[in-house]
Parts: sequence; structure tokens; C-alpha cells
Amino acid sequence: MIKNYFNSADLFSGFFVSLLALPLCLGIANASGFPPVAGLFTAIIGGMLTSVLGGAKLTIKGPAAGLIVIVLGAVQELQVNGDMLVGYKRALAVGVVAGILQIIFSKLKFSKFVDIIPSSVIHGMLAAIGIIIISKQIHILLGVSVPTGKSPIELISIIPQSFNSLNPEITLIGICSLVLMLLSAKIARIKFLKYLPIPLVIVTLAILMSLQFDIKNEHSYLFLGNIYNLSNNYLINIPESLVGSIQYPDFSVITSFTSIKYIILFALVGSIESLLTVSAIDEISKSELPSDHDKDLMVTGIANTLVSFIGGMPMISEVARSKANLDAGAETSFSNFVHGFLLLFYVVLLGPVLSLLPLSALAGMLVYVGLRLASPSEFRHMWHVGPEQFAFFTVTCVLTVTEDLLLGVVSGIVLAYLFSAFHAKSFTKVFKLHKKEEEHDNKILVTLEDTATFLNARKFTDFLSSKLEKENEVEVDFSNCKLIEYSFIANMNKSNVIPKGASFRCTGLDKHKLYSRHPECTRRLRA
Repeated sequence: MIKNYFNSADLFSGFFVSLLALPLCLGIANASGFPPVAGLFTAIIGGMLTSVLGGAKLTIKGPAAGLIVIVLGAVQELQVNGDMLVGYKRALAVGVVAGILQIIFSKLKFSKFVDIIPSSVIHGMLAAIGIIIISKQIHILLGVSVPTGKSPIELISIIPQSFNSLNPEITLIGICSLVLMLLSAKIARIKFLKYLPIPLVIVTLAILMSLQFDIKNEHSYLFLGNIYNLSNNYLINIPESLVGSIQYPDFSVITSFTSIKYIILFALVGSIESLLTVSAIDEISKSELPSDHDKDLMVTGIANTLVSFIGGMPMISEVARSKANLDAGAETSFSNFVHGFLLLFYVVLLGPVLSLLPLSALAGMLVYVGLRLASPSEFRHMWHVGPEQFAFFTVTCVLTVTEDLLLGVVSGIVLAYLFSAFHAKSFTKVFKLHKKEEEHDNKILVTLEDTATFLNARKFTDFLSSKLEKENEVEVDFSNCKLIEYSFIANMNKSNVIPKGASFRCTGLDKHKLYSRHPECTRRLRA
């Protein structure tokens, strides 16, 4: 038993992922308005506790860039008279309740509801988060203080001012970090550099540059005729005592509208991101035994409740680290445990060294994360999928950036719903799966009518999986379907829906007009 659990593949992958996670945990927590060590609390508990409780075996739990906007918003809106410590402790209380809510979600089989959210809306939310991350972190990369109380649009508008007042030595560190992250994919293609953890390279280089520039000791320097100041304000703050840095939640305003809003956002967005990651890793790994999504959500909720009680930020199954874990050869959840344990080891033994790490190096990594979330290719892809999906994506993205994440996501879902309801000529039919089923000689003919949309996609994939598991031949006729929406087709084409070797085919699709050239695009019945 011990031999099967403690294997070399998991030891290596856990070690590899811990090197990737270390700087990202510090940077994400700092960008979220939490103490940097809070990100390490999250990853340590996320790794060690969830692997023991039985979460999804190949995913890595920890803080994620996708939650930065929500967590920072909670801290800023719950603070009093500029006291961010108050906001931080009240945000911890939000995290405790949100964790309990995730446990409740798991009991309600919340994973079934995730597919109801159109993928274009989720992509729009993530793109908006990417833009917001860039709008804040670019100033830190340049060594300029981020003005408080400014909206993302305002922060973007003052980027030229930050370039005019940048600190050259701090900026150089940030640019080196960003460039190395941008080159990381190309570096990984070089065989002998495949497992070189670029974030660790960045940390090492940044600390060496910090020592060279003597950032820790306050002083001034002359560059091109201008005087610039350096001090430990440009460095990350790692406490000497890990236990002494523990903070406890403040429940004094937990029933306020602001707290309730962020409880919902913490729980919903965290659960959705986590479940999507688990699904993605299951699909990539082609596991014969897919993860129990609701059990993993319950485990995540338990861990979130606990970590919020000691000062950590919310955790999810993080996609980039989980993919790295899989690529490094992980076989069991022990790799997640190793990753958490090693992070504890690093922070206990290497705290003084990590305290020399410039914030601009972490900002460079986060700007890269933002660029990936909001890359032009993401916008081009959504346009290629279809103009209606691009509309859902854009509305979600724009309203999230300019107004509020909750408003953006709700608006995107409502727009997608109205689009489907318009074609169904009904506000209620779109929720139902209208089908006729006939069976002849072990062959099942399913005729779909009315609309096939994101609202009834999960019902159909569950039905289809159950039929194909019995080794039946299934044919789905779409001839009478008024609208076949992109999310419906995309869900149907997921690798875990149709068992390997199953006999399945679709007919009647030639009677529909395509919305784009994408193979899974939305299509409507020709008049």
C-alpha cells in the first residue's frame, strides 16, 4: 500500500509544481490585498489536506489569478477609513461562509449546474479578469504605486503616466520577469529544458538583481540625470514567524449586503473555476475513472473554510499548475500533498531569502497571466465560434471591467437565454429537452425538437451517456430542431460523453443554416 502511494513520479511532479507555485502564490495573494504569506497558507492546506480528504487526484489546489479581482474587491469594499487590515479580516469571514456554501453546493450536486453557464460567458469573465489584472499589475511592474479607489478603466488610462515616472531598476526586474514568462513556452520545447521551472528562474534572477541593486537598504541612485529612490517597500513582505502571521476572521459585518455579495461571488466563481479545471484535467488525462466533481467541491469547501480561519485566501483547482502536474507525470493525489508540504518547507527555511524578492518580478508573472486570459487570440476565437457567442463574450467582458463581475456574468447569461428564447418563441421551452425515442433491433433513434441550447445540454449528455454505456447504437436526428446552440454541440462532443468505440451518429444537420465556419457553431433550421 505504502509502496503504491509513495511513488517517484508523484515525488518529482509535486517537487516540480511546488517550484512553479511558490512565486505565484506570493504574487496572487499580494495582488489580492492579502499578505503574501496568505497565498502560501492556501497552497499548503490545499495540497496537504485535500489530497488526504480525497479530492480530484490529479489537480493542484491553491490560490488562482481568476479570484484576484473578487478577493481584492472584498478587501477594498469591506475596509474602514483606509484600514486594509480590517478589510482583510472581514474578507476572511466571507471566505469561511463561502467555504460552507461550497459544501452545501456539493450536496446539491452543483456540478450539474455548471454546464448551464455558456462557455462564452465564462471566457468573457476570464478575459475581463485578465484585463483587470494587467491594469493593476503593470504599475507595480514599473515601480509605481497603484492609486487606490481607481476603476480598471481609470488605471488603464494612467498607464502612460506610470511609464513617465517609472523606476528604471525596478522596471528592469519586472521586464526580465515578463520576458521570461513570454518565452516559457518556447523554452519548454527544448528537450533538456522541458522541466526547467521558469518561475523559479525568475525568482532566482530577481533576488540576485535585488542584491545587486541593494534594494533592501534605502538609498537613491542617478540614472540619465534623474534621481530615483529604492527601499524595502519594493520587496515582498515575508514574516519571520509563520505562526505569528496567522490572522482570524472578523464576522462583525457578515450579514451586510457587501459581505453577502462577495460570499456569493467567492462560492460561485470559485466553484465554477474549480469544476471546470477538474473536467479539463480529466479530459486531458483521459482517465478511465473520472473524478467525482461534487466530492471534490465538498473537499475544496472544507479546505476553504479551514484556511479562511487562519488567514489564507480562497483556493480552487488551479488549471495551469494542474496541467503542469499532469505533464510532469503525476499518477495520484500524492503529488498535490508533496507540493503543499514542500511549500511549507520553503517558507519555514527560506523566508529571509524570499524577503529579497522584488514585487515587480511577481507583477511581471501576473501581467503574463493577464495577457493569457485576455489575449487577442481569445477574442478572435470567440468571433470564429460565431457572432452570437462573441456578443455573449463581449457583454460579459465589458460589463465586468466597467461595472462589476457579478453584473457582467449575469448579463451574459441573460443575453444568451434571450437569444435561445427568441428562437424557441417561448421563455420556458428552452429549459426542457423535447425528444422522441424509438428503439429497433438494439438501435435507438432519438429525434430532437424545438431547441437544443446551453440550458438543456446537460440533460441531453446525461441521457446520451446512459444509452451509449449499454453498448447501444444511437442516432440523433436534428431535422426538426429550430436551434442548435454552440454550447449544446460542444458539450455533446466532450470526450467523456461518448464512450470509446460507441456507435453514435447525428443526422439532419444539413437542414440548418450555420452561424460561422466553426465545426461546433450555432445553427438554426432553414425556413
